[in-house]
Amino acid sequence: MRTNPWFPNHGEDFEQGISQDIRDCQEINDANDSRTEGRGSPACLPQKRAGTAEEGGHIGPPLPKWPPYLLTGPYRFGGRDGAADSDRNCTIERAREDGLHMELKHNPQSFITGDDPFIPMDFVGRSGQRVDQEFTFDTRHEGFIGIPHGGLAMGLCLDAWRGLGSPKYPVDVNFKFGGTGVSIGDSVWFSVERANDEDDCPVTAKIIKKGDKTPYLRAEISSSTGLRQAELPEPPPSEFRSLPYYRNCFVCGHHRTIPGLKRRFRSHSCDGQITITSRWGSDPDDFDRAQLFLIGKEELHPAVLTSIFDENTAWGGFMETRSCGLSVRVSMTVKRPVARDEPLLFLGRAAGTRGNPRNPRFFFADGQILSMADPQNPEPILQGRGEWLIMHQYTEQIKENLLPADDWQWIFGESEGK
Repeated sequence: MRTNPWFPNHGEDFEQGISQDIRDCQEINDANDSRTEGRGSPACLPQKRAGTAEEGGHIGPPLPKWPPYLLTGPYRFGGRDGAADSDRNCTIERAREDGLHMELKHNPQSFITGDDPFIPMDFVGRSGQRVDQEFTFDTRHEGFIGIPHGGLAMGLCLDAWRGLGSPKYPVDVNFKFGGTGVSIGDSVWFSVERANDEDDCPVTAKIIKKGDKTPYLRAEISSSTGLRQAELPEPPPSEFRSLPYYRNCFVCGHHRTIPGLKRRFRSHSCDGQITITSRWGSDPDDFDRAQLFLIGKEELHPAVLTSIFDENTAWGGFMETRSCGLSVRVSMTVKRPVARDEPLLFLGRAAGTRGNPRNPRFFFADGQILSMADPQNPEPILQGRGEWLIMHQYTEQIKENLLPADDWQWIFGESEGK
């Protein structure tokens, strides 16, 4: 049986299964040009290629038109009850009459801010090109014990960008963490704004802990400059060792009372280079799990991408320094939306440190997300780099709390019988 270097544990049968899944997907709107109207806000995701370069077609999946909820309907701000007051449920026309041009629309299908929101919000106010809301982080949002997962916060910012409908894919995103930090149970302000209502105007989103002046997270989302070119990496070695996991982490928690992404991470070593990987869509359970984490009928929420990317890439830096860190900066280019059942491969590798080499204060890591819809021709759909502040208390935390409890010593070069 033919072996695929990207999926060493799967052969031709696995590839045929993916191909059949692609053929079984529903037909979508024809859109052969990557600049086609509606790119970036699909109701369903493309699953087949639209011709070759020689044929004049768009290389890669075609892109569908916008769904109706992003074009018409009530002008609403995220909230628990959808109360029909003038601020929370006015029409787009009324909003424009009032001088408000930023169309932050309610998406009922978003798992984060939809009709059954993972992050329930209360509307606070609006002014010009800005909308303010508030919410409280709780245990369902946890990453490290006691603090929210940074990747989920990043995903919330992308959720707001998608609610605006522009700028269109591909986008460059720059996240910066700061402030005094946020813990589970803290209430925060969430603001979204842009300078004007032009389609390509950058979007700024901020999460600010109440009482702080500096944002816990600031996101700048803009049309991609194309400077960050995706390069296909070498496939990781087939041999790997599974990394331990947390009990309640949104990404890697395997004993949560509320559903999470339930990922496992793998460490591949070759010639002194360590690559961390995680997969989505290769486990049959992922099809059902994806249904809980959508932004459209057939589209995986970007928060899934940012959350797994953040943790997978951070593991890459961790394996070089053997120290845990909190996200400080993360920059990425997001090429296109992702289908809910699209198989993905996440890769992370260390990219250096900052500070005293013997006792660095920060580590860097590079990461990519590859679509494995065509297992013999992986497609980069997201790539980026992050910087993490080394926090020794979290290094000690994982020693005490990672599961299995006896499977962390090897990570730190300690004897497993110790």
